[in-house]
Amino acid sequence: MSSKHPSAQKNTGVLKEKSPTSRLPAWVFFWAVVVFIIYGSLFPFDFQAIPAPFDRFLDEWHLFQNIPDVLDNFLLFVPLGIALHACFSSLRARIIASFFSILILAFGIQLVQLYLPSRTASLSDAFWNTVGMGVGLLIAARVWRALQKRLIHADTAAPQQDYFPMLLVLCWFFYESFPFVPTLDIGLLREHVKSAVFAPPFELMRLSQHWLAATLAGCAALKVHGLRPRRLNLMVIGAAAIFMEVFVAYGSLRRETLLGISLGLCTAYGLEIGLKNQARHAIFWLALSTYLLTIFTPYRAQPWDASFTFTPFSNLLWHGITKDIPPVAFETLAIGIMMWSGSLRAGRKQSFLTIWVVGILALLSLLEVLRVFFVGYHGDTTPLIVALVLSPFALSASTAMIQDEDQVVLPASTAQAERENTTTHLTPSPQTSDSHLRVEASIPLNSATAASHWRWLLGSSLTLTLALWILLHLPGIPYNLKKIFGDQILLGASIFSLVLLWLGMAPWWLAQTIIRRNAQKRHILLWIPLALLAMALISLGLLYFATPEIMLNKIIGAPDLYRRVVTEDYWGDVWRLRFSVLPQALVETLESSLRYCALYSLFMIPLTLAALALPKTNRLARLIGYSLFLAPFWYAAKLVVIDNAITDNLVELIAPNGNLFLFAIIILLALHASLMAEHLYRARTYLKPGLMSLAMLPLSWYLLNQGIDTLIVKDGLVFSGIQFILGENRTAPISEISLFIRWCLLYTSAVAVIVMGMLLAMRIFPAASLSKRRRRSKIKHSSTSNNSLAAE
Repeated sequence: MSSKHPSAQKNTGVLKEKSPTSRLPAWVFFWAVVVFIIYGSLFPFDFQAIPAPFDRFLDEWHLFQNIPDVLDNFLLFVPLGIALHACFSSLRARIIASFFSILILAFGIQLVQLYLPSRTASLSDAFWNTVGMGVGLLIAARVWRALQKRLIHADTAAPQQDYFPMLLVLCWFFYESFPFVPTLDIGLLREHVKSAVFAPPFELMRLSQHWLAATLAGCAALKVHGLRPRRLNLMVIGAAAIFMEVFVAYGSLRRETLLGISLGLCTAYGLEIGLKNQARHAIFWLALSTYLLTIFTPYRAQPWDASFTFTPFSNLLWHGITKDIPPVAFETLAIGIMMWSGSLRAGRKQSFLTIWVVGILALLSLLEVLRVFFVGYHGDTTPLIVALVLSPFALSASTAMIQDEDQVVLPASTAQAERENTTTHLTPSPQTSDSHLRVEASIPLNSATAASHWRWLLGSSLTLTLALWILLHLPGIPYNLKKIFGDQILLGASIFSLVLLWLGMAPWWLAQTIIRRNAQKRHILLWIPLALLAMALISLGLLYFATPEIMLNKIIGAPDLYRRVVTEDYWGDVWRLRFSVLPQALVETLESSLRYCALYSLFMIPLTLAALALPKTNRLARLIGYSLFLAPFWYAAKLVVIDNAITDNLVELIAPNGNLFLFAIIILLALHASLMAEHLYRARTYLKPGLMSLAMLPLSWYLLNQGIDTLIVKDGLVFSGIQFILGENRTAPISEISLFIRWCLLYTSAVAVIVMGMLLAMRIFPAASLSKRRRRSKIKHSSTSNNSLAAE
């Protein structure tokens, strides 16, 4: 088989033509994200003529002063990064677009917030916006690859997209989720959900309204050519609506709302499955019933005066009352569904659809007369204007019906290529001799592998979270450990589990990057310290979300350098003058970050060297070379953490000349964890690692006793350092055997956590030396399969 198409794939046994992919959905998503960012950042648009001082923007330097605000700003820009990755194909275009996006949407909007008295312009907010967009760019490829499997594309035989149902679903979101500004402020959320927890009287009318609206929106969502199978459309919009109900802290959260949304979406799916093509009749009558609720009840809080206003949206235009938007969205949804139901008739003609839309307009006029002259409520032209706006969408509605469930018909060319791709091809590799054959994968494994990685990460995180939660509820644990997560034990434990996994993942990734770049003859010595710094900062960022700052300061010490330099002339007059012009919050943040990075490097460097020692090729030369290179950084970290510690919480526990013994424990831990991870990854027997662990326990216990002071006098109390670390408190001593058992559990847990992280990293970044046996197995299996096919 041959082809001269320029987009043919050269490295596989099958040559596919690469179908062009429209970027229109990506641009639609991009502009939707931009509009949401502007709207969410400037709401409620209460501008004032005189802006706040520009210094207020520069003074807000503290990156972790308000954790809910940090999460808001970070998460707000993650979709922007995903959208930029989808809209632009080249790296240069993405960098330029990212620069202008940050300049306009992050810094620009923060400066505009100086004109909003209800907003606080902050430089730290712009920083977290930038970080969020960067994370979005990094994860975009995986996100779009995951959606690739579920989206119904233009290169399939799916019918042409009908955008009218998408508009109706958007109206439902306006009804349920306006004003679309979520919050992570714990106080606001607590007040918001209180009405759902304390269960006020159950309102059947409220349940009916939300059930009807969700049913209509669900019926429209099932006709959107979005995800397959179709029920995923309902799951996505349902999850989004419930999320917005909980986290948009306007009004009160009610049980009736959540229950109505869930029941309504289930009803929509039941109607579609049970009635199929006849569902249009039920959809119309449900929409009419929904609209009649607004006729016979003061749904928009209109007065009972039997009068009529010709100005549409009068409360919004005259008085700026935005609370009328959800009721109008409710009416718009009902009117739109009534019009749209006519397009669901099989075999209908355009003339029928025109007559149908005109009939709906006449019906709405009649019902408005009924509202004013028979029921007696105040009426206006709002429903008629809404109907006139929706009429063009209804008249242009697509006649095509969506494919049933998972069945998506592929074009002939694509189907033929897929059939050909089911055969395993063996082609000679230009890098090898003719006696060696290169195996070309017939089925792409990237998506399945990525899903497996996420499952491993989620499973490991849940396991560690559960273990931490159980540990913190056990009696007799150290009193400082009980307070490590403050009041948010479950949230803190879940985030801290990622910190623990990262302690094993980061060294392996760094070691494999070093090995690969060395093989490519690239110079990376200057890059290694920056990588160590970045990995420590990632861990610090997670810790700030997991533990209260006061607990972190007990380990690394509260920042005090600014006070010492400015008020005590710690470094002389020159440095005092230089520090006095800097924001104190900035200096304290940098100091805390530096001290934590130094502490983290004491563990990170030995773990990286241990991972570098695993491959046998040039092991000794590689280990000696990088040990000599990283030794000065390790010594510098020791100077910051121990010799120039700002708190004595750790230093007072170290025995005279005990540093070497404690460093030996760290090196022992690194070697033990690395060897265990490699052994388990190769799926060998568990006898050897078990015996190795049994030997390490007494050795580490001996080193601990030599490194920790056995007699400490503080605050009138005399206690042992090991007693303080492993015991419940200073005043309740426990036996030596109990201390040894506790140390064995602590050491084993530390090894297990690092091994879990390394095993996860090995699956994501496999080493060549660890995957040779698997690669040979795949070649052998492929050769066997090829022989079987030839025999057939």
